[in-house]
Amino acid sequence: MAHTNETESANGSNGKIIMNHLRDDDIARLDWAWIGAQLDAEGYAILPGLLDGAQTRSIAASIDTASVVLPEPFSAWRNAFYPHLALLSEPEKDFTGGEFVMTEQRPRMQSRPMVLPLHQGDAAIITVAQRPCKGGKGFYRVNIKHAISRVRSGERIGLELVFHDVR
Repeated sequence: MAHTNETESANGSNGKIIMNHLRDDDIARLDWAWIGAQLDAEGYAILPGLLDGAQTRSIAASIDTASVVLPEPFSAWRNAFYPHLALLSEPEKDFTGGEFVMTEQRPRMQSRPMVLPLHQGDAAIITVAQRPCKGGKGFYRVNIKHAISRVRSGERIGLELVFHDVR
């Protein structure tokens, strides 16, 4: 049976599992200028290999048992970021299908789908709802939708952190 197992948590209200899988040096090594530029240009930034195989397996094993209490740096990102996604299983090995797809709906233009090529341990920071885009007459709003395509075989395990209360 093919299915997706996405866990969404912002407050970890249904139990406590402390995910202390990311170290400060994991976050410090990221190129934040590039990440910001990617978010501005495309509406997403992929963070390749943010988690290693052992980290993804450990997190995936804990997902079915309780909600997740956000460790640092995720809890700090709550006040600064867009939603964050991490893929905890390996495409083409653990599952087929299940691609992460974003669609930009631009005024007076054709919608533009984007498939984010995530692998196990990769993460993505994405915009939701809308993002500004520079046009010939200044900035305008682009509507953004995101989804997971149908999982055709196996099990896709991912982690989605949605921060609804970002200020």
